[in-house]
Amino acid sequence: MIPSLARALCSGWGGGFYGNPEGYIASRGPLEKRDALEMMKDIKGHKILVAVRGMEAADLYMLSDILIKMGQIGLENESVKEIDINPVIIFGNNPVAVDALFV
Repeated sequence: MIPSLARALCSGWGGGFYGNPEGYIASRGPLEKRDALEMMKDIKGHKILVAVRGMEAADLYMLSDILIKMGQIGLENESVKEIDINPVIIFGNNPVAVDALFV
C-alpha cells in the first residue's frame, strides 16, 4: 500500500483500462457529491456514461452516491483495507455489483 493513498478512493473502468492512468482517478475522502461527479468527468472515456448507441445515459447521481458510500465505508472501518467492486452494471435505476471483494 502507498501510505499517501492509504484512504483513497479510486474509480475507473477496469478491464483493458486497468493500469492506464487515464482510465481511473483517485481522490482522498471523505467525498462530497461534487467531488464524486467531478471524478467521473475526469476519467478518460467518461462520455460512455451519457446516452450512446441507443443506450440510456447512466444516472451519475446514483453512481456518485455509490462512490461516496464506498468511501465512507473505508473511512469508518479501519479494518477495511480494500474494496473492489467490478463491474457495476446499471439496469435502469438499479445498480448491480456483479463482483465485489472486501479485504
